[in-house]
Amino acid sequence: MNQIEFIEKWETLKIEGFYQEYFNKKRIHTIAIYGVNEAAIRVIDDLKNDGVNITYVIAADKETYKTDINVVSIESELMPVDVIFVIDFEQYEIIEKEICERYDYTVASGEMLLRQLRKYANAKRMNKIKQFCKEHPNVYLYGAGEIGKKCLAAMHKLELYPQGFVVSQCKPDEFVLGVPVVGFEQFCHLEHTGVIITVGKKNYDEVVGQLQSIAFIDYISYL
Repeated sequence: MNQIEFIEKWETLKIEGFYQEYFNKKRIHTIAIYGVNEAAIRVIDDLKNDGVNITYVIAADKETYKTDINVVSIESELMPVDVIFVIDFEQYEIIEKEICERYDYTVASGEMLLRQLRKYANAKRMNKIKQFCKEHPNVYLYGAGEIGKKCLAAMHKLELYPQGFVVSQCKPDEFVLGVPVVGFEQFCHLEHTGVIITVGKKNYDEVVGQLQSIAFIDYISYL
């Protein structure tokens, strides 16, 4: 994984309170981060803004990164922490070896952090959908694109089957992956229904606006 791929995937995790909740669940209370590249700075800022305690940042040259968090060089004495995340996509093994030769600390890569966060986010997402479907006997997915198809596949794994997709406009007798598609005008007349919004950030506000225009409030977001 390179830095650009990491940042793109990291951006999908931005939910208020999510990082703090994850680390509390894992009983990780003190964190250090190695790296001052763009990806590392993104992680540091997002964790800090979410209330996660970052004990210190390790930088090859501590003068290159200005922050209110304590910045130390790799050569200095490193305080004990629960985990050091190394966000360096080219020298992780070298840096891990250097730290582990000097300290008995847990060291993990940025990629591992991302994988674990995505796994945790997915479990939370599926629990949310499971509960929503339990409360709403008829569920539609608003958005039949890539996100909608991913949600449909995830629901099928839980043996949950939505009534259909909702789109702004559709063709007569349209189906996506065997699931019927209805237009928004047709959806307006349905009752006892819940909606899972399965569109990206770009179109999310527009979909919410459409639902709110008909005083519809029984919806959640898949993302």
